Amino acid sequence: MPASNLAPEVEATAASAVVTLAAPPAGKALLITELIADLSATPTAACTLTVSDARTDAGCTVATTTSLVLDAAIVASDAGRSVTGTGMPANATVGQVIPGVSFVIFVAGVATVGTASAAETLTIVANFLFRVDITVAGETAPPLGLGVEVPPATAVVCTLTSGGAAIVGRLNVGYEIVSV
Repeated sequence: MPASNLAPEVEATAASAVVTLAAPPAGKALLITELIADLSATPTAACTLTVSDARTDAGCTVATTTSLVLDAAIVASDAGRSVTGTGMPANATVGQVIPGVSFVIFVAGVATVGTASAAETLTIVANFLFRVDITVAGETAPPLGLGVEVPPATAVVCTLTSGGAAIVGRLNVGYEIVSV
C-alpha cells in the first residue's frame, strides 16, 4: 500500500504561494491526492491553483518539413501536453505518440510542421488548473480530491495565485509515492 504524505505547509502572505514536490526515487511516481488551500483573509480576486509538472527531453529531432518529432524519452501519457522549445510552433501540444520513438506536433488539434530543423531540447509540460473561490474571510476551501499521476522522475510545482491580490493563509499538497 502506498504511503500517504503531506508536503510541508507553505504560508502565503503575497500574491502567490508555491509548493514544490521533488522527483520521486527511481521506479516510483508521484500521485497527487489532494490540494488544500486554507485562507484566513479573503483575497480581492478569485484564487487559481495550478499544478504543473515539466521535464526536458534532450536530443529531439525537429524539422520544418514534417510534424513528426523524434524523441526517445516520449511516453504515451505525454499526449495532449504542452511542448515548447526551439522548433516548436506557438501553442504546440504533443499529438499521437509512439512511446520511446516519436510524437506528432499538434496546434489546435491539427498536425503542424516544426519551425526550425535541428536536434533540440524540448520541454514537455502538463498543467491541471483548478479554481478556488473564497468568499468569506476565515473560510477554508474544501480539499480538492485528485488522482493525478505524475510521470516518473518528474518534480511537481503547485502554485496558488490570486490575480495580484495578496493571499493570507496556507497551502498544502497531499501525495503518495507509487510504484510504476
